[in-house]
This record gives sequence, structure tokens and C-alpha cells, in this order.
Amino acid sequence: DVPNGGVSKARNLGLESASGEYIIFIDSDDFLYPDMLFELQQNIGDCQMAVCNFNRVFDDYVEKPFLQMPGEKMVAAGDIAGKVIGEKAHLGGCVWNKLFDLKFLRSTSVVFEEREQIYAEDAFFYYKVLKFADQIAIVDKPLYGYYQRKTSVSNTYKKDFEIRCERFISGLDRHYEYQYSKEFKVRAYTLFLEIIYNEMQMGYLKLKKALQNKFFTEKISDIDLNCFSRQRKLVYRLVKAPLLLYLILKISGRKS
Repeated sequence: DVPNGGVSKARNLGLESASGEYIIFIDSDDFLYPDMLFELQQNIGDCQMAVCNFNRVFDDYVEKPFLQMPGEKMVAAGDIAGKVIGEKAHLGGCVWNKLFDLKFLRSTSVVFEEREQIYAEDAFFYYKVLKFADQIAIVDKPLYGYYQRKTSVSNTYKKDFEIRCERFISGLDRHYEYQYSKEFKVRAYTLFLEIIYNEMQMGYLKLKKALQNKFFTEKISDIDLNCFSRQRKLVYRLVKAPLLLYLILKISGRKS
């Protein structure tokens, strides 16, 4: 018997203990459509991973396929890395919609970090692994059901969130040897927005403090806003007016 040490330890144990050619990581509340493993295995070929689309599943409805995936059946990892690191999701910043070649994955020596130490430990793992991949097989079919719980980690206040987000950006930036500085600025802004939404749950003073975060304000100081929505541009312009931003977000009741 192994004591419950959290999702990262469980995944690392699975990665260490697995046998066979491939490995997949599945979240506990989600489900696989019947043909998922067959479809991914049939398409992976000589690629290091195969990726499928997915549906977000709510209690009373199921959304259409979530990802806008590349049109090709196969893509070079180097061609898509910058897009993945930037705001464009493309293949999803997760591990559960991907079938990995086990031998390849072990050769990277990448392991899952603890959730308490890093933001989005699954995305952190996947982005690091992506650096070592050559080819990725694309299966643009919704073969995975991503269940949305109202009490999930993504919908509740996250402790030490600013620190964990800083570690996410700085850790990946070093991992890629600062190759994608523009893309990491974009990713830093999307995380900065998440910090804002997270901290404002605890009130105006927490939001005001978050807006003064030196790491993120310096990282996004010269960002190109053209790729963002009108709402996200507005938030950027209101960073120096915390009370007004707080009131607007409170009234809107929604994330931009």
C-alpha cells in the first residue's frame, strides 16, 4: 500500500512503475470515450505523443470540442512550442488528453512537481517534455470528457498563488533558455489575470497587493496587446487604478 501523497506523487509513481509502450494520465473525475485509447494508439506511429480533442462536461450539458487543433495529422513539436507556450492552447496545457511514448517520456527525466509548489503542475510537466519531442500526432476528435465541478481547484481560492505562478513562468523560461521571451510575456499576462481573479475573491486589499507584484508587472511592461480581447486590454490599462478595476470586475461578475 502507498499512502496518499497527492496527484503528482501518484503520477510519478505511475511513470516509474509503468510497463509497455505507452502511458496516459487521467484525472479522477473525468472519463474516456470508448475509442480514445484505440484512436491515439493507432495514430501515434513514430511520434513521441498523440493528442486528441476533448469536451468540457457540466452537470446539465456538454460543450462542443474545446480545442482549435492544427489541421495536419502530424506536427513538428518545435513548430508549435511557441504557440503552446503563448496564449494559443492548440493542444491543451494538460496531460490527460495525450498518449505518451513511455520510453521517450522516461528519457527526458522530467517529473511532476508538487501542486503546492508550482502553478498547473500538469502543464508545467507537459511544456517541459515538449522541448524534447520531435513529432506530435493529432487526432482532432473529442475523445475525453473533462468534468467541471463547481468546487474544483480551478473554481476555489488558491493559497500562495502568486508565488506558484512566478515559479511556473521563471522555471519554464529557464528550461527553454529564454528562447520564447515574447511568448512567455503573453503567458505571464494570462497568469497575471488569473492572479487578479484569485486574489479579488478575498477582497479589494488583496487585489491591490496583487496588482503591485513586481515580477509580473515587469514581465508584461512592454507586452503587445494586439492578440488579446477588448476586455483583457481594458484590465491591462486599469492595473494602475485598482479600485476602479475591482468595482468593474465585481459588477461584471465574470472573468475576461
